[in-house]
Amino acid sequence: MNLETSKDKALLSAKQRLAGQIQTQVKSVAESYKGERQADNTLDEYNERFQQMTREVMNQVLVEAQIIETKTYVTKDKRYTTFVALEARKRIVYRRLKDVAKSKTSLSEADKKYISEMMDKAIKDLEDED
Repeated sequence: MNLETSKDKALLSAKQRLAGQIQTQVKSVAESYKGERQADNTLDEYNERFQQMTREVMNQVLVEAQIIETKTYVTKDKRYTTFVALEARKRIVYRRLKDVAKSKTSLSEADKKYISEMMDKAIKDLEDED
């Protein structure tokens, strides 16, 4: 019933959905390149560190997500319904992942190189779409 609560709920919901989309996109990129990585005993550890890094980057990106539009409606029973549209650029997400990977001491130099190359390829693929 409160306007501010309606806006807060809408923003939270939009961020949750955006986070899900980011996670799905990054996972898709990672899966497409995972086949190139040779399976070894450290692959599970690498996957866990990569997922943790992705969550860290996602939190940063969500803080900086741009609100494209907000619309609030008042229903007949004087309740508020708010819709929020957010935007986060894939290119920014990929660059952040690359930067965070470079700074992680928990990643081997080979893993850092692998992630950097993977993100460079993903960014190049975006540029090819433009």
